[in-house]
Amino acid sequence: MTKEEYMDQMILAFRQKYEEIQWENRPIEENFQGETALKRVNFFGQRFSLLLPKELQEMDEEDKEIKYPNKNRPEIVLADRYEDATLTFSLLQRSGEYKKKEPVQSLKEIKQEMRKQWKEQVFYDSGQIYGKGLEIAWIEYRGFCLNGNLYSLLFLFFLEEEMILGNFHCSFQNYDSWKPIILKLLETIQAG
Repeated sequence: MTKEEYMDQMILAFRQKYEEIQWENRPIEENFQGETALKRVNFFGQRFSLLLPKELQEMDEEDKEIKYPNKNRPEIVLADRYEDATLTFSLLQRSGEYKKKEPVQSLKEIKQEMRKQWKEQVFYDSGQIYGKGLEIAWIEYRGFCLNGNLYSLLFLFFLEEEMILGNFHCSFQNYDSWKPIILKLLETIQAG
């Protein structure tokens, strides 16, 4: 590699990093326009809402049963038209010890239980972000399924006596484009 080629690669890498930083620091609405514009969607009788790309549509009951054959499937399942990117929500009661804990601690305990049950999962990063007055804890992991690897970002937040457990998942090869989008969308969550 010549010195000029090396310099060109460095310039391109810096430009890409600069564009990523610009994207992360812009309001989410500016990053989506046209067909991918955002809309505010209410869930569970307007208990909470968030901005979502219009391409994520609620899955009908028949498709939900096929994708999630277990009776404990999430109540709300949104997917893109290819059903690769999927966002789910479950409404759970905060009972027992969960009433005393913060979202981060609760999600750590869920992660420990997941590790016991699914030893093949690989856990990566975790953190917390803040929606409109709500603390949202999240963890990300790689799971394995019949047709490949799955990237998942599991998140949890509390609404008074209830908690919302959400999950975003997509094929593993697409996670790097979806992860920053999902984290920015979670910042738009607001109660009632």
